[in-house]
Amino acid sequence: MAVLAVSAAVRAQSFNIQILDPNNNDVTNGTYAVPGIDGSQGGYTDIKFKIKNNGASDVEIRVRRENVQMPSGFNNTICIDGFCYPAANDESQIPFNLGAGVTDSSFYGTFNNPSGTTGDLCVTYIIFNSADESQFVTVRAYYGTCLTASIGEAVTAENVMLSAFPNPANGSVNIKYNLGVEARLLVTDLTGKQVKNVKLNPANNTLLLDISDLRPGVYVYSVQAGNKRVVSKKLIVK
Repeated sequence: MAVLAVSAAVRAQSFNIQILDPNNNDVTNGTYAVPGIDGSQGGYTDIKFKIKNNGASDVEIRVRRENVQMPSGFNNTICIDGFCYPAANDESQIPFNLGAGVTDSSFYGTFNNPSGTTGDLCVTYIIFNSADESQFVTVRAYYGTCLTASIGEAVTAENVMLSAFPNPANGSVNIKYNLGVEARLLVTDLTGKQVKNVKLNPANNTLLLDISDLRPGVYVYSVQAGNKRVVSKKLIVK
């Protein structure tokens, strides 16, 4: 009985989430090219995904948004099952249950263009386990030239796809990245003092970074390839 109980606990902790685009293509930890954006004044564009739970247990999940590039005049929201959060919310507040083996298509991002402006956009969506934020998958939706560089080309801010989760973090943080060459992850405080310098292996796409030695506060984490620092983002340590 004890062995069965342990096995059940392990299964309950599994997080095997797959993200599919509207055409059922697997875009888990990858990208999705948005076919078009409504450029008319007051126009709306919905970017829809399907989330599939391939695990053996139900899971409570939430969605986080990171605006990598957003045209001036646009705003966007996270929508789940017909309810859209305010544009200022980067994260859904209420978890929703995804049963084992279930594919849910209720999540989408809505882009509002009140001024009728044009431009390129990139948004990363993070689907994470509400009970354990270290378990997550991502997809980056883009329109225009944001992701034109291929994996074999020079490392750029557009193709590194750098993200940290959870953020704020305590003790450790998962760093996700996409690299075609060797690079380093740098962490600095707000004075510019370097507190972490870690080699990133291009064969991997996730680094578990120990931050237990960092004081609570705001830091900047960056990817540096050669002498060029190509991405810089904010990390909050609590």
